[in-house]
Amino acid sequence: MKRILDQNVLTHAVRMVDNSTDYLAVTLAEIKTKGYAIVKSGLSDVVIDEIRSKIDHVYEKQVFEAGGEENLKAIKDSNIARALSAYDDIFIKVASLPILMDIYDRIFGPNYILMSQNG
Repeated sequence: MKRILDQNVLTHAVRMVDNSTDYLAVTLAEIKTKGYAIVKSGLSDVVIDEIRSKIDHVYEKQVFEAGGEENLKAIKDSNIARALSAYDDIFIKVASLPILMDIYDRIFGPNYILMSQNG
């Protein structure tokens, strides 16, 4: 898959321009310049819908575990599903997508730990 950085950007005092067209290189450049990048997961719409449903299920379970939505609101933690991978292995599969593993390896090297995964 080919990615091209936006070439229609007005600049001032630019020290370096990256003209990479390699998908991973462009993604890493976006992370470096913007602090994030949006990548294609390669997951089907059916799988993405399943993941969305599982996030909702995890949140419902956490609402129950917290004693209700009001308790989550009181600690300003409502509408956020926490520690997704503790509830369903599908979230480990998402965190381990090949494009993400490539990004992790390039940024962190071979050793890194998933500390948090929220939805």
